[in-house]
Amino acid sequence: MKKTVALLLTFIVCFSLCACGKASKEELLKSAEEVSASRLHDELGENIVKVKEQYVGKSYKVTGRVSYITEDYVDLGSLGGARVYLSNDELAKLEQGTYITVVGKFDGIETDEVRNDIYITMKNAYFVTDEFEIEGKISQIMLEPNRKNYTVVSYAVVNTRFVGDVTNIKVYLTDNTSQEYENGDLIKAKGKISAGDMVVDKVMEEPQMLYKTIN
Repeated sequence: MKKTVALLLTFIVCFSLCACGKASKEELLKSAEEVSASRLHDELGENIVKVKEQYVGKSYKVTGRVSYITEDYVDLGSLGGARVYLSNDELAKLEQGTYITVVGKFDGIETDEVRNDIYITMKNAYFVTDEFEIEGKISQIMLEPNRKNYTVVSYAVVNTRFVGDVTNIKVYLTDNTSQEYENGDLIKAKGKISAGDMVVDKVMEEPQMLYKTIN
């Protein structure tokens, strides 16, 4: 009888520990709110206590630019923002300078003494995507020298919203589509977004989907 009770108690304890374990990606996505790493950076600079009260212990989808990758985590945002701990397989796929979305639960605030930056940490997180769909109006179409093969490529500067912020994204056009668009066209595009240059803040170099939409 005692052995039976002991086994039953062991089962209950193990079940309880499993129930309190890491939430699944699907569970987190159902309840997660959205926030950008740049917004977290700004709010950390204003009031750390307020950030801790507002975000820690809650589930969020975070989108930001990959600024630093280690064997354990990735930093989203420059000079502070979100420090996200991912699996080795997920970290190995990341590219410096690209934008990604992750999901998880914030658990605390961490100061990087070496880089003198402040991060809100997400130690149980999952990679969600590095591809984004945007919709916006073309403000200008330009030609640009391509240093790889010394040809000239064209791109459209699209004014759009990205993670809640109004921004301009440089979307490259292929030879087949460069003649189809003009200033003022409303378009949709989907692809990876990376850090921009002197012209714009963000770039979509190889859109997988690009077409006009009805005004």
